[in-house]
Amino acid sequence: MSTLMDIQQQKLSKILLIGDSCHDVYCFGKCERISPEAPVPVLRIVKEEIRPGMVLNVRKNLSNFFEGTIDTYTNKEKIIKKRYVEENTKQHMLRVDIGEEKKLTPMTIQEASEINYQDYLCVVISDYDKGYITHQVANYISEKTLAAGQPLFVDTKKTNLSCYNGAIIKINEHEFKKIKRFQDFGGDLIVTLGSRGALHKGKNLTYPTEKVEVFDVCGAGDTFFAGLVYSYLLDKNISESIKFANRCASISVKKFGTYAIQKGDVA
Repeated sequence: MSTLMDIQQQKLSKILLIGDSCHDVYCFGKCERISPEAPVPVLRIVKEEIRPGMVLNVRKNLSNFFEGTIDTYTNKEKIIKKRYVEENTKQHMLRVDIGEEKKLTPMTIQEASEINYQDYLCVVISDYDKGYITHQVANYISEKTLAAGQPLFVDTKKTNLSCYNGAIIKINEHEFKKIKRFQDFGGDLIVTLGSRGALHKGKNLTYPTEKVEVFDVCGAGDTFFAGLVYSYLLDKNISESIKFANRCASISVKKFGTYAIQKGDVA
């Protein structure tokens, strides 16, 4: 039989992660001539790399810091974002998205009801609004998480935030401009501003970020989000968490493609 200490230790070593996922495929090639059929470059593929995307990128970033278990719920359908890249310059030439022709099969209320939210240190939702997390399911998870007394972190592209009432939400500036019914949301809203840092909307405080040479912004939002979650779990200080998340993102944008931050990067 588990003791109280055993149960607490188990709880403190688990994060629940829910969201849409994809695979980021990088096709590297050499561009040495122009097609005789049309004025376009011919790319000769020499290698491919597959990296985790969306919620799986959040998981990869979190797992490099968090030493416990990260239980993950995501879509069964495969979404592929295939990028064709010139090997020497790392110049993106073309992106082809596969599997986004229709909405994903959603997580059901039954599936969400089978989760014991008290077992987790926190719940993290990466909602790209591809269909896996419906408004109804989001509302259910939010209510259960907050009722269990656990923090809820959300990165979402939904324009109605009422289903995430009481959460710590991270969105980017472009997404913020699309939000509807903002008055219904009761929680912390953090808006990333690119090179200008991040805005804590509730307190109207802007946190500037380090000025760096940007190489690739792909996945930087996921890295910011993972850094925010991890730092907040350490000391529950939202201000310091935003600063840490800014630092993580500023490192990510200096790397090629979806980059998972390492402990050594921020040491």
